[in-house]
Amino acid sequence: MCNNITCPVDCVWSQWSAYSPCTTPCASTSTKSRNRTVLIPAVAGGVPCNISASTESTTCTAAECPQDCILSQWGSYGPCSTSCNAGTRSRTRTIVQAPIGGGTPCTALVESAECTMNPPCPQTAPTVSTGLIYDTSMDLFKIFSHVKVSIQTYTNEYCLATVEPSLAYINNSDFRYVH
Repeated sequence: MCNNITCPVDCVWSQWSAYSPCTTPCASTSTKSRNRTVLIPAVAGGVPCNISASTESTTCTAAECPQDCILSQWGSYGPCSTSCNAGTRSRTRTIVQAPIGGGTPCTALVESAECTMNPPCPQTAPTVSTGLIYDTSMDLFKIFSHVKVSIQTYTNEYCLATVEPSLAYINNSDFRYVH
């Protein structure tokens, strides 16, 4: 009250709601709207609420339409991971357009396949070493045998397998075999 007279109060609106979904997704005539409500109506000559201002509409944009992932064509397969025996080779592709607005996600960007046209890997024959060593600290001869085997693996690396040496000790007329 203003001096025993009702004071004018202007209309008060609520905040706008979120926009509705587009009426016809991805159509050029698609629209979306939002609403608001009157919180305090106009009183005593205050500015009245314009009811036509309670709804607002706008045109939907193409960016709001779901767009699926678009991928490039597959590239050529690269070389095999090995030069002998079976290995793998792979090829790649790239994302041309990432998915938007719930569009179909992208699938694999790398694809691998087995390559089996390689020749078999060579294997080397074992190397056997034998010998006779005189050990002055023990005043005896040592006869030894040492075996080395080299095998090429499927990753084109060589691994060396060594068999534990066998030793025989000879001391004058005494002969002992120790493994």
